[in-house]
Amino acid sequence: MPVAQVGGDIVGARLLALNGAGAAVAGASTVVDKTIEVLTQFLFSLLGVGLILLVSSDRTLGWAVALALLIFCPMLVGFIIAQRMGMFRLLERLLLRLEANSAWLRLGDVTGLHDTILRLYRDRRGLMIGTFYHLVTWMLGIGELWLAVHFMGYEMTLVAATIIESMSQAVRSAGFFVPASLGVQEGGYLVFGMLFGLSPEVALALSLVRRVRQLLVGVPALVAWQYYEGRRIVVARQNSVTPDR
Repeated sequence: MPVAQVGGDIVGARLLALNGAGAAVAGASTVVDKTIEVLTQFLFSLLGVGLILLVSSDRTLGWAVALALLIFCPMLVGFIIAQRMGMFRLLERLLLRLEANSAWLRLGDVTGLHDTILRLYRDRRGLMIGTFYHLVTWMLGIGELWLAVHFMGYEMTLVAATIIESMSQAVRSAGFFVPASLGVQEGGYLVFGMLFGLSPEVALALSLVRRVRQLLVGVPALVAWQYYEGRRIVVARQNSVTPDR
């Protein structure tokens, strides 16, 4: 969702809870999944930085990105430690208070959110599978970019595609506070695309191609979500109406 890139996770947790997962499990699985996503993207970005330093004649940009990742690393580690130390116990209490005052948030009892998060982290097999799927997803993005460039009539090596994709995604994540990363994503493609010989026009067109994919996936999902929520409201109102006698 174009809401600082966090709205979709909240909706996902809500739909999980409404479909039988329970509020605690839905919230915990979303938190752990998001943590794995950020961690794997960090590794994906490290891959891009390493390739820049290996193949680029101008390593200034690579070292600048490496410094940014070095600054981000303690934040990522701190977030993981905070989860284990009880950060989400506070969130758990807040959600319980909100649930008591909001019909929209009445998804079930979130008691045990913190304990469920810790239980998921102890499931090493599940963590490895989740990490694997996220890494595969990042790698598929490389293929998507390479194919887009190819069908636009240009040739690009997989190394170059890896660097552009990993760095552009890192820039997009860094601008998470910008709705839908409008302009941020395009800037990333411009900077790193030009590093490998793409003209500004081609780099911008490449970003717009990726936007089309986002719309093709995102718009039907938003429509389906609204239909689902609307149907629940209608059914709830029908059930609450007492037939006239």
